[in-house]
Amino acid sequence: MKKISLLRYSMWLFGWRMLLPVVFIAIMMAINVDLSSSVTSILPTMMAAMFMGQRFARDNGQTVPANDVRRFALRATLIGVVVEVVASAFWGVLLVGPEFFHTIASVYLGGSMVPMIGITVFLVAVMYFGNRFFVSMGAKNELKAAAKRAQAQR
Repeated sequence: MKKISLLRYSMWLFGWRMLLPVVFIAIMMAINVDLSSSVTSILPTMMAAMFMGQRFARDNGQTVPANDVRRFALRATLIGVVVEVVASAFWGVLLVGPEFFHTIASVYLGGSMVPMIGITVFLVAVMYFGNRFFVSMGAKNELKAAAKRAQAQR
């Protein structure tokens, strides 16, 4: 049985994390609706985990075992944190400039450290549970779709 590729997950996650702000900026420029929020951190995690679950089901013909889901979710969350830091730094410097890092430092040093840590912990928890849920959901949906395709071919 094949395992879930963390390298492939990382590539999907990084791709979605870098593409989503571009899409949101284009939407804002086109119809003047600002969609940027924490969804830019959470949606790529959900999409990448779902794609990996679909791939696992396609390769193995079964859902992801529960112990593999937990192991994947933990490792994927650690990868997600690294991707989030890199992508946030990239977009922050690109959109705000080098003073982005001064702004982040001033938020942490200016007495807002506890709320920022709380938000960070919340986002990491959402990332973990999103990985757990969506890798399983992706596998289940792929198996349902495969069964429908097989039934339609008869």
